[in-house]
Amino acid sequence: PSPRHQPRTSYVVRRSSVAHATTPVPCPPVPVPVPVPVPVPRPCPCPCPCPCLPHGPLVVVAVHNVKPECLEAYNKLCQEVLPKIHEEKHYPCALVGTWNTWYGEQDQAVHLWRYEGGYPALNEVMSKLRQNKEFTEFRKERGNMLLSRKNQLLLEFSFWNEPVPRDGPNIYELRSYQLRPGTMIEWGNYWARAIRFRQDSNEAVGGFFSQIGQLYMVHHLWGKFLLLLSSPTEPTLSLCPAV
Repeated sequence: PSPRHQPRTSYVVRRSSVAHATTPVPCPPVPVPVPVPVPVPRPCPCPCPCPCLPHGPLVVVAVHNVKPECLEAYNKLCQEVLPKIHEEKHYPCALVGTWNTWYGEQDQAVHLWRYEGGYPALNEVMSKLRQNKEFTEFRKERGNMLLSRKNQLLLEFSFWNEPVPRDGPNIYELRSYQLRPGTMIEWGNYWARAIRFRQDSNEAVGGFFSQIGQLYMVHHLWGKFLLLLSSPTEPTLSLCPAV
């Protein structure tokens, strides 16, 4: 049909639609951004260097199981080579101590190294030792004397003493503990208070905990003057006289 004969309702719908199209529609309100509070980092409750932070000196405990017939030659070889690495200024490490076991595992040598610069210092020393021909020959000769060897990377508890040389004669006791997961902070809190009772006779040498490898491992190193062993403050487990 022609526009003239269109139904009136259709004309009304068109007028209504035009009217709605020309009527201004208010825009929805723009949401105002709410400022997000920046979280403030809480201080670490752990009394020791937090295992997730790469700070503090790195300690390496190396345990060598020596053939019984080679123990004397092994000690002589280590006495010739290891102090050179300790005294060399280009190697950022220090040999804290070298021991042979007295009780516990027999024919065993324990070496304690300390890297003040942490993991970068350890990588630097390892890289330089690979290019040291004397150390390469030392490792080859030492390998013929060993049954097995292992080492562990550790961090120091902040409330323990820093391992330093001491007057002798001394024997040293190394105690190792396997903690339940999640109890490292609790362990540190208790020992931060208990260590004060073991300082009278200057027994505390160092306290360490693992960060890589076998986790939740804790090692306490005690030093006992040889003449005081007749009346120890507690039973001993494994004693290591210094070489």
